[in-house]
Amino acid sequence: MGRRKKYKKIRMREKQEGIGPVPKAPMPSHVEVNMTITLEDKSKKQNDSFEKVLLVKPKGRIPKEIKSKLKRLGAIWCEPFEAYAFLLEKRKEVEELLSPWKEKVLFTEGYVDPCLFSAEGKARNNQEVRSAILREQAYEESIQLMADIHAYDVALMECDFDEKPESNGKTAYQIQKEMEFYERRQSILEKRKELERIENNLTKVRQEI
Repeated sequence: MGRRKKYKKIRMREKQEGIGPVPKAPMPSHVEVNMTITLEDKSKKQNDSFEKVLLVKPKGRIPKEIKSKLKRLGAIWCEPFEAYAFLLEKRKEVEELLSPWKEKVLFTEGYVDPCLFSAEGKARNNQEVRSAILREQAYEESIQLMADIHAYDVALMECDFDEKPESNGKTAYQIQKEMEFYERRQSILEKRKELERIENNLTKVRQEI
């Protein structure tokens, strides 16, 4: 399932659960999303505020050491494209590096704000990527936790484990199980707090642009 489809379910889930503070993350302003861009698409040249870049979309697992080398070549992860972006001048080096894994990547081109490659742009992009990862993780962990809680006791909800459960009158199994639910719930809440902090910071950055 793609991240965009998951976002819709996440937001529906948050609305149903009454989770407020995390707003919908707007599409990053530094990327013009158009997956149909080709080398022959001359019309994009008219937009001087965007720069053509090389996009490398993974289709399979790439070794960690290769990812590190890609970053040293200036790779920036573009979430809307779900691909790494490189300055066109790095094309030859990137293609040579990935030649053993050419079946696991798709090379294409796209247009992005050149500020993406600045120190400030990279910092903002990293926050946006982190935001997307946290939102997906919190959603998936929440769904699994709710399923496990209902399998244990259909009368209980996730929010019942916002506070440490009492142990009075419970068996050792119940105490252990409910403590597990409590710890998992706290992990989810921490992710949501971090997500809220990132979103608030990104909102301030966008207002300053």
